[in-house]
Amino acid sequence: MSNIFASFITPVRVEAIKPHEVGYKTKHRLHKLERCIKSIGGYTSKSKAYEHVIIDDNSTEKKVFKLYRKWKKEWPYNIQIKPFKDHLERIYAFNAGMLSAQGEWIIHLDSDDVMKPNFKEEFEKMVKEHQDANLFVWKGDIVWQDGKVTERSLFRPAMKDNGQCEIFKSGVVFSGGFAFKKSCLNVTGYLPQPRLEEATSPYAFGRIFLNTYDELKPLYTMLDGHLKTDIGNPWGQDFAMVYMLTRHWMPYSINKSLHTTYVRP
Repeated sequence: MSNIFASFITPVRVEAIKPHEVGYKTKHRLHKLERCIKSIGGYTSKSKAYEHVIIDDNSTEKKVFKLYRKWKKEWPYNIQIKPFKDHLERIYAFNAGMLSAQGEWIIHLDSDDVMKPNFKEEFEKMVKEHQDANLFVWKGDIVWQDGKVTERSLFRPAMKDNGQCEIFKSGVVFSGGFAFKKSCLNVTGYLPQPRLEEATSPYAFGRIFLNTYDELKPLYTMLDGHLKTDIGNPWGQDFAMVYMLTRHWMPYSINKSLHTTYVRP
């Protein structure tokens, strides 16, 4: 389908579980993944087309491929499945997804989270009102294991005197909580990738990112002088992507909760 308005990028890896665990863990993991896809599956309308780019990061659980076929049959024009032959983790997966994305806008979305039903209406309204925008951020809910729901604060960075966005640490943005124009990647480039032999290490990613943005190093330096290369939970690629974008553009804020994160049991 041409003229895609927005592309959701979701890395997926479902591992085969030991026989005595299959009854619960596999079913539970696939249920969360299906919940994620269904949350945006009905977005496309006559006026706006959306797509979901799913990067399968070498899943070993065969049941997930049956579900891919089901979703692809149900939404043939809105689902892209991109399989990895090797397990390369989320930095390579998000980059591959952004490269494949056909949408004007890109949204990162973890496989166990969902977009709220009001996302489509609120996002399209803001895009129409702010046609000069390149980056949007919004609030989201966290559903904890005991069922309690808390709301994430809205990311509102300050602008420095030179017109640039202030420097900030991870923890203030989240996957599923921002959207940016794909054309921005022509300026920022993609997420910096660790070497293939270190692809599955979040610390390798943190190290290469901090070496790319030296101004952040004081914020991640311990009292003993040790550089802390753990830049987010679990990887910090959401922070990294938004930080890269805010070196060039200030974000527009949508003061509503449009996303839900479920804390894993």
